[in-house]
Amino acid sequence: ISGSCRGGPEAGERVRALEKSGAVDDAHAFDLDDEYTGLDERGKKALAEATHIVATVPPIADFDRDPLLALHRDILESSGRLRWVGYLSTTGVYGNQDGRWVDEDTPPAVGPDRRLGARLDAEGEWLDLARLVPRARVFVFRLAGIYGPGRSALDTARRRLAAPEEVAALRPGRGECQDGPGGQISGDDARSEARTGDAGLETVPLPSQIEGGSEAVPWVSRVHVADICGILLASAAQQSRVGAVVDAQSGTGQLPGEQGNFGEGRIYKVADEVPSPRAQVMALVAELLGSPGQPRKFTDPGVQQQSPRRGRAERDRKRVDAGRVRRDLGYELRYPSFEQGLRAIHGQEEERAGRAAESRF
Repeated sequence: ISGSCRGGPEAGERVRALEKSGAVDDAHAFDLDDEYTGLDERGKKALAEATHIVATVPPIADFDRDPLLALHRDILESSGRLRWVGYLSTTGVYGNQDGRWVDEDTPPAVGPDRRLGARLDAEGEWLDLARLVPRARVFVFRLAGIYGPGRSALDTARRRLAAPEEVAALRPGRGECQDGPGGQISGDDARSEARTGDAGLETVPLPSQIEGGSEAVPWVSRVHVADICGILLASAAQQSRVGAVVDAQSGTGQLPGEQGNFGEGRIYKVADEVPSPRAQVMALVAELLGSPGQPRKFTDPGVQQQSPRRGRAERDRKRVDAGRVRRDLGYELRYPSFEQGLRAIHGQEEERAGRAAESRF
């Protein structure tokens, strides 16, 4: 397993850290900071030999394209080994749906947003690649807001409790819904939990308190990072099984039969089953972190200015139906709701804290 990390002056340190983590066997710097050279020769060789690729880097302003394809498309087009690509995109491409459910049949609505338009272009470029590379299949996974251990509303609340006067200085996006590992995966529609200037529990109404019905509710869809990984692995494994049948039966790139017959690629949404507004999440956080009978409330009355990202998240109200990917892959979510996900994270944190305390004695 090979991986890449950001290039630049600290590239060597990042490469060593990634290899030391055990997540990959070897790591390569991907230069998008200086000369825009992308991968070095070792990295290019690893790319050419890859059978499965997970692409997580969003389009960058200098290209308005996917940087991997902009710099190394020739390597991928000439690959004789590539079988599966998972491109991680965002449900933000659906824009505002006034609280309605969106699924794979819902057309994107990026409007004038150049960044989201570049996302759609990148999706299309990856899907086009599948038509040029024999036996390669490309799957686009449009992710809802990502959360997980160390990147959740629990962490936001703890920071506010520890230093409420410093909330205004927090870097936006260090809470529940992240752009993904390394800040490279976009979950643009689901960022209201942890933005600079977020109001606290008292000032964010619950759905039953909002006039105008579901259209007025600031719905947010989320997905636990463990379920993203599970879905990617299930997709890659399914494609490997189908590919084995293809090779044995015909030796061509045509997929057999109805089941798993996704042509050259497919677009999926990835989200849990329970969209919910921020207030419900923060109410659960108050329960988990508050003392019995006296749940803590997390407010930031001194910061009134709304961040641009949070404003967009609250305008882009939608609920994501991601049932198709689970049905097609036969995948059962580990965390079907934010409540199950946050309770699991909190339980793991408590367990680690208990072991740490025991080790001190």
